[in-house]
Amino acid sequence: MCWRAAPKYSRAARPALCVAPEHVTNGLCDVFSKLVGCLNLVGTESHMENVSAPHCRVAVNYVEDINQFGQKQLDSKQPREDYKELLELVQLFIANRNALLSPKLLILSNIKTCKTQAKSQSKSAKTAIVMLNMGGPQKVDQVGDYLHRIMTDRDMIQLPVQSRLGPWIAKRRTEEVQKKYMEIGGGSPIYKWTDLQGTLLCKALDEKLPKSAPHKHYIGFRYVHPFTEEALEEMERDGVERAVIFSQYPQYSCATSGSSFNTIADYYKNRSIPFNIQFSVIDRWPTHPLLAQVFAERIKEKLANFAEHIRNSVLIMFTAHSLPLKAVSRGDTYPHEVAATVAATMTALNVPNPHRLVWQSKVGPLPWLEPYTDDAIKAYPKKGVKNMILVPIAFVNEHIETLHELDIEYCQDVAKKAGVQQIERAAAPNDHPTFIAAMADVVAKHMEHGPRLGQQFLTRCPHCTSGRCYQSKEFFKKLCRAEHESVTHKVQDASSV
Repeated sequence: MCWRAAPKYSRAARPALCVAPEHVTNGLCDVFSKLVGCLNLVGTESHMENVSAPHCRVAVNYVEDINQFGQKQLDSKQPREDYKELLELVQLFIANRNALLSPKLLILSNIKTCKTQAKSQSKSAKTAIVMLNMGGPQKVDQVGDYLHRIMTDRDMIQLPVQSRLGPWIAKRRTEEVQKKYMEIGGGSPIYKWTDLQGTLLCKALDEKLPKSAPHKHYIGFRYVHPFTEEALEEMERDGVERAVIFSQYPQYSCATSGSSFNTIADYYKNRSIPFNIQFSVIDRWPTHPLLAQVFAERIKEKLANFAEHIRNSVLIMFTAHSLPLKAVSRGDTYPHEVAATVAATMTALNVPNPHRLVWQSKVGPLPWLEPYTDDAIKAYPKKGVKNMILVPIAFVNEHIETLHELDIEYCQDVAKKAGVQQIERAAAPNDHPTFIAAMADVVAKHMEHGPRLGQQFLTRCPHCTSGRCYQSKEFFKKLCRAEHESVTHKVQDASSV
C-alpha cells in the first residue's frame, strides 16, 4: 500500500516558485517526490506498528511547504492542469494526515478513490458544526502574525493608540514567544486536537441524529488559519441546511467567545445572509455533567501518582486564564462560570481533597483577576502544602499555556524553586471519550430541543457600553430566527444591522 508517485515532468515544465525554503529549491515536483518517498517509508498496512514519526514530520513539512507556496500559483489566472493535480493530492493529504500520523489507523491506499469520497462527503454535508476557538500558530513563522492579530483585537485587549502600540508589542514579543513554541515541538497542537475532536464529534452525531446527518465540522479560529471567515465560506459552498455555531470555550467571556461571535457578525455586514441555512448558537456549556466528569477523570489519573498515605491531602489547584479586573467589574460572566465548572467537577470527583481556583497568563501592567497561579505555587509550601495538582479547567485541548506555561514554567521552574515536593498537571480533555460524549450530548440536545439562541447570550453585561457588542447581539437575533420572517423582511433587517 503506497501513495501514487507524482507524474514525471521535465525540469523546464516544472512550476516555478518565486520564494521557497531551502528544501524546495529544486521545484515543486522534486519536493513532491521527496514527500512520496517519506510516505512510503512510513510503513504499510502490515507494519503500522513501525510507523516512523520523523518521516511523518518531514512529510508534513513538505506538504505544508508545497501547499503554502503552490496555492499562489493555483490562484493565478491560468494555472497549469498538471500543477492543479499535484496540489489536489497535497490538499487531500492535509485533509487526511491524522490518519497517516496515527498508528491506530491505516494509510490510505487508493488516492483517487479517496479523492472521490472526500468530494462526495463535502457535497453531501447536511449539518455544519462550526467550532470556534482562538487557535494557535502551527509553525513558528506564524507567531508574529498571530500576536499581531491578538494585540490589535479590541475585543481581546484594549490599549491606548492600539493601532500603533499593538503591532509594536506583538513585534517585540515575537522572538520570545517563538522560542517557547520551539520548546513544545515547534508549534501549537490546537488545530490537531480541534480537528480530531470535530471528526469524533461528527461521527457520534451521525449515530445520535441520523435525520440531520451527515454532520461536518468546520474549524473557525480567531487569530490564525483556518480563520472563522474561511469556515463560513466553506460551509456555504458545501450547501449545508443547518449550521450550529459551537464555541469551544465552555465558559463565556466577552474577550474570547465574544470576539469570535463578533467576527461572524462582521463577516456578514457586507454579505447576504444565507437564509437557506438554519443557524443556531451554543455559546457556553460550563456545567454540563460530562464536562465535569472528564475533568474529574483527568484529576483521578494524576491523584494515582501520589503515595496512598498523602493522596487525600493533595491540593487540587484549578487554573484558568485570568481576566482584567476592568472586565470583571463590567460584569463579564467568565469568572463565575469557571467557578461553576470547578464546583461541578468537585461534585463529580467526590474526594475529600482541598481545592482552590487560581488564575494564569496575566498580560500587561493593569490589575487582573487573582490569585495568580505561579504566586499560589510559591505560597503554599510556606504553609506546609507541598503536594498539588494543577488542573487547566478552562481549556479543552493542549496548547502553549498548558504545555509551556504550566508544564515548563510552573511545574518545573517555579515549583522546584518554591520547595514543592510533588506537583502533577492534569491533561486537558483532548480526545478523551467522555469529552467527545460531552460535546455530542451538548450539540444533540441543542439541535433537538434548542434554544437556537440563549437568553444568557443576548443579555449584555450591566456596565457594557460597547456599541459593537449591541450590534453583534442584534445581528444574532436575526441570524438565528430568520426562518420565522419573510424573505423580504429579513433582507431589510439584515441591511440595517
